[in-house]
Amino acid sequence: MNGSKLLQQMFGLTLVVLLLVGCGGAPAGSTPTVAGKIERDGQPVIDSEVTLVLVVETGDGESQSTQTNTKGEFVFEDVVPGTYYLVAAAELEGHAQCSTTSPGFDMLTVSAEKKDTGAPVTLAMATNSENPFQVKSSDQLTKDIIIRCE
Repeated sequence: MNGSKLLQQMFGLTLVVLLLVGCGGAPAGSTPTVAGKIERDGQPVIDSEVTLVLVVETGDGESQSTQTNTKGEFVFEDVVPGTYYLVAAAELEGHAQCSTTSPGFDMLTVSAEKKDTGAPVTLAMATNSENPFQVKSSDQLTKDIIIRCE
């Protein structure tokens, strides 16, 4: 087989792979999303409030919130391109010291008692407010938050 024909076949194969796999990023025309999941000690954190906050030069901008589903997953769709930080809050049974292994996130935990029952509870909040991230046009970002408690 001559070099020219081999080059044509390789180009054709590369084109097919690019069409099947894509060139990275999201399909043309899609809108940005930020999604992820929250887990505590390997288990999903259900009904946790997650807030996506737009950072602006003069302080915090608009925000939107959602709840995690039964798999601990959350998604923000149609996100306007910009710089954001993410805050996740969870109510965990009992008193615990919690940390996160998720890059860019810090963990704040507060031990308390439930007002109605007096049962011990830990309020945990993971935030990346010191490490905001960029959302660009057509980004499909994943931000998983892994919580470890003792």
